[in-house]
Amino acid sequence: AKQLANRGSVAAFTEAMELLESISEDSVIYDTAQATKKELAVDMIKVAENALRRQRLSDAERVLAIIPRNAGLNQEIADFQVFVEAYQRAWSGDALGMDSAITRLQSISQDRPL
Repeated sequence: AKQLANRGSVAAFTEAMELLESISEDSVIYDTAQATKKELAVDMIKVAENALRRQRLSDAERVLAIIPRNAGLNQEIADFQVFVEAYQRAWSGDALGMDSAITRLQSISQDRPL
């Protein structure tokens, strides 16, 4: 799964997560698989962040969409979705878009992970 994820593509991350999800709770490597899932989910957020920096909004959204919601990063995923929305608004190129982006970012409180 880690080798697949190292490719960095949406397809590779999807395949890696499917592989990890296929490991049953009865398996001796289940706990390791769960830890790896969370590690890869963190890596996926970083990949999405890099896509956003390059103004590749659709790539960031695709990566964000495939992060398993049972990886223990729901707050981080929700926060990052706010960033995606704010960037999208800011890229509109007008003052209203920038104002809307700032307002959207201000909705994240200081106690949030991102």
